[in-house]
Amino acid sequence: TALLVIVSALNQTMGTPPRVFPIPTANPIVKTVKPPTKNQIKFPEKITQLEQIYALIKRRYVYPDTLYPESAPEGQTIRTLNHDQLWEKGNWDEVRAFTLKTIQSAQTSATADAALEDMLAWLRDGHSVYLNASSVKEVEARFGRSLVCLPAPAAQTSLLGSTRTLQTRLEGKVGIITLPDIIGFDRTFGVQAALEKLRKQGAKAFVLDLRGNPGGQLVDMMGLAGLFQSGIIWKVHMRGLLIPIPIPAIGGAGYKEPLAMVVDRNVNSAAEGLSGGLQAVGRAKIFGETSAGNVEAVYPYCLSEGALAFIASGQLAPWKGATWEGVGVVPDGQGGLPEAVQWAAAQVKS
Repeated sequence: TALLVIVSALNQTMGTPPRVFPIPTANPIVKTVKPPTKNQIKFPEKITQLEQIYALIKRRYVYPDTLYPESAPEGQTIRTLNHDQLWEKGNWDEVRAFTLKTIQSAQTSATADAALEDMLAWLRDGHSVYLNASSVKEVEARFGRSLVCLPAPAAQTSLLGSTRTLQTRLEGKVGIITLPDIIGFDRTFGVQAALEKLRKQGAKAFVLDLRGNPGGQLVDMMGLAGLFQSGIIWKVHMRGLLIPIPIPAIGGAGYKEPLAMVVDRNVNSAAEGLSGGLQAVGRAKIFGETSAGNVEAVYPYCLSEGALAFIASGQLAPWKGATWEGVGVVPDGQGGLPEAVQWAAAQVKS
């Protein structure tokens, strides 16, 4: 049961550029944030979700020092901020107040949902996102079962599938797979099908081209690694926990052929975990450029009315090493894809 909770909780979105706040009109100075009454707003459940998200970030967010820039004290008087000031100099209390006003004046549920999305986008970690109840149901339908989420305090990467296609080709006895992202909970099956196809065509070694891959679901990262390696590969350092959480590969490691991987500076998140994890256990040779160094671990937290907030609550690292956050995955060999193919070909026994 514990592993199920960990695996289900690690279904994460990674590598999404932040949304941009709508340009607000000038706000009066507000000294306190008073809870609204039901007569003041059309969507009181969104206010509840706002307060849950606000409390979650203060208690669980992996980068608490970023919530109050310029050493601004918590609970300070809310200032009148335009869009640029809010994005560059605002603090978490001010974002809360701005979001509250937006929801209070919202005429549609979509507008209120967008305000909550923007609230988490202000964090600019590329991972933390809000999903309304409808989006949660779509994810669950695709995943095949209910998502397990952690309780929230008293609580745009798509999760629904990628539109970018996986590509394969054969060069001599080396099968090359271009994996554009790890989005949608089905990339493991797609890569496995590609491996089988290339095997039938005569491939004796593989190159996985991850260049430009923004990442995706951690559970698919675990499944992809499990095609080539078994056992504990990663750990997650969680805020508030002294002991890291071990993360295993999922699968039978049925592909023993030599494996090279190509990364660049635009490889993020779960794609970094996949390449760096297999590199750390000696299963893959890495070529290309040092990756982005953006590997927060995201956990889903239950909000009211069936919504979820995916919050960056930890950092991913190899089981026997330091996190890639801020550092990136460093290649083993010189050169890019041609050199990776050359290396893989050299590993094939004649």
